[in-house]
Parts: sequence; structure tokens; C-alpha cells
Amino acid sequence: MKNLRFFVREAFGGFFRGGIMTAAAVLSIAISMLVIGIFALAYVNLKAVYDDLQAQVVIDAYLTDEAVAADTVSGIEGHLTKLPGVAGVEYISKEDAMEEFVGIFPAERELLDYAAGEPLPASFRITVDETHKEPGSLAALAEKIGAVDGVEDVVWGREWVKNLASTVRLVRTAGIVIGAILAAAAVLVVISTVGLAVYARREQIGVMKIVGATDAFVNAPFIFEGALLGLVGGGLALGALYGAYAALAGEGAGVLFLPWEYVLAFLGVAVFLGVVGAYISVKRFLRV
Repeated sequence: MKNLRFFVREAFGGFFRGGIMTAAAVLSIAISMLVIGIFALAYVNLKAVYDDLQAQVVIDAYLTDEAVAADTVSGIEGHLTKLPGVAGVEYISKEDAMEEFVGIFPAERELLDYAAGEPLPASFRITVDETHKEPGSLAALAEKIGAVDGVEDVVWGREWVKNLASTVRLVRTAGIVIGAILAAAAVLVVISTVGLAVYARREQIGVMKIVGATDAFVNAPFIFEGALLGLVGGGLALGALYGAYAALAGEGAGVLFLPWEYVLAFLGVAVFLGVVGAYISVKRFLRV
């Protein structure tokens, strides 16, 4: 415990003595983490939209007029119900389809009045279980449904599901790549900052080594200083990120902030960058 207090005191001392270099290291980490946070925030919100839309995904299987006329609807329903991935099947008659259309597009009612008979086909609205809601699984299930006798066409929003899934993956990948580049830059600044601190205290370190201080004991304050640089930089980035979120939320944008596990991971990454930079710096500059 006594050593821990010494390490923390020395770390804070080095942090405040660093002046411009400390500010540069903190700012570098803050900018890096802010960019990472922006991508994380975009990913969280896109993923929430994707998950919400996925939960609402249904497959509409439109039936041929012949199948309806031949009264084979119940047989088709039984076949569809047995397909793996099908959670529920609802029959939509031609009359129900017309009522639904008018309910969604009341201004277009005249179009149906001018059409002869019942222009909208009967269909089955198929809900999908959670294990089959990825684009690949949905496509495979839709293909099986389309192969059922009496099914004329299958619609399930193939394009928007695939496009949204691709966008979510792109944001995640871009965040990782750009974040890694900026993180490396931040680590280099921390290396320089802690390296200057090591050089400034070289005589004190030499005396400590002469009286028997171990390398671990000598290195620890600088590691703690690196962690402090990362924590302050990460805290600043998190504050800026929350400020942007609050501004958007205040304007009525239905955005989500980072979940608590993301916040903790965010600060953990910032501290990790500081520690890595300090560790490399100590190993590189500490030659007593």
C-alpha cells in the first residue's frame, strides 16, 4: 500500500510537471478516442435500427389464383408451417389484402374501385424465428417458400436487409481501422511524453538503482503516469461524445448513447493506450 501511494504521487507529479507534452499526449489520446467513440456511437445506433427492423421482418408469400380457387390454401399453410425457421403463418385473403391496402394508402382507394374484381392476390404472411433473421438465412428460407406449390412470388425486403447489414459491418470495420491508426499515433506521443519524464529524472533514478530499487519499482510510476494520461484523455473524449449526443437528443433525434459496457471498454482502451505508450517509453529510454 505504501508503494502504491508513492507510485500514484509520482505519477500525478510527472503528469503536472509535463506541461505542454502532457497536454499534447492527453489531446492526442482524446482525439483518437473521440474518433473511435463516434464510430462506436454510429455502430450502436445503426445496430439498434438493424435489430429493430430485423425483429419486424416478415416474408410475404403470394399465392396463385389457381391455388386459391382449388381450395389448397390449408395444404400450403401446413407445408409452410413445417419449414425450419418459420415461427408463424397468417393467411391474408384477397379481401383482407384490399382492406389493408386501403388502410395504408387511403388516397389510392379509387385505383381499386377502377380495377376489375379483386386485383390483389391472397398471401401468407410468415414470421421468422430469431435463428433465421440474418440475410443469408432469410434468403434461403425465402427460396424454400417460393418452391412450395401454389406460391407465385415471395417478398421479404431482400435489398434493404442486405444493404443495412453491409452498412453496419462497414461502420464497424472503418471504426476499427481508423481507430487503430489514430491509437498508434497516440501511443507515439505518450512514448515521447513519458520518455522526457524519464530523461528529466535520470539522476534520481540512478540513485534509486544504486540503493537497490528494482526495475519494476523504478518503472511503476511511469506506467501509472501513462494510465493517468489515458484516463484523462479518454474522459475528455467521453465528455465530448456525450455532449454531442445530448445536443442531438435535445433536437429530437432518437439517438442512443453508448451502453455502460461500451463506456467501460472505451475508458479501458484509453488507459491501455497510455500504459502501452509508457511501457514502451520506459523500456526504450530507461538506460541507467
